[in-house]
Amino acid sequence: MTRLLAPLLLAALGACTDSATGEGQGCDGPPKGWHRPAEGIGELMPIETVRVRGDGVVAWNGGPVSVATLADYLRWSASASPPPMILFSFDSGAACPAVRDARRVLRASPACEAGLCGEGSGWRYYPGGKIVF
Repeated sequence: MTRLLAPLLLAALGACTDSATGEGQGCDGPPKGWHRPAEGIGELMPIETVRVRGDGVVAWNGGPVSVATLADYLRWSASASPPPMILFSFDSGAACPAVRDARRVLRASPACEAGLCGEGSGWRYYPGGKIVF
């Protein structure tokens, strides 16, 4: 029985991995239609960043926010001209429920409904720009 439980426990502990690979591994992965870091960002595209930290705190452009505040910021950002691309990532060890909650709020946002969301890290402004997130 112990031999059966050990692999299951290890799989559960490693379920939310760092999305630095750009693959969004763990926690169910990014929704279909979201952009990937390899696609890059248009040179003049404004961006907003959302990250779930390892301690479960959601950050908007680096500052901690509640899920309700995140939803408000996403609504407000939709009125910007041009609307920004929303880049989402999560740290290694982030609790999957926190990652799923943030994704749920993002999916319901005007930006993601318009196809302006992406997940992963290593985003660059192209061509050959520096990493911005």
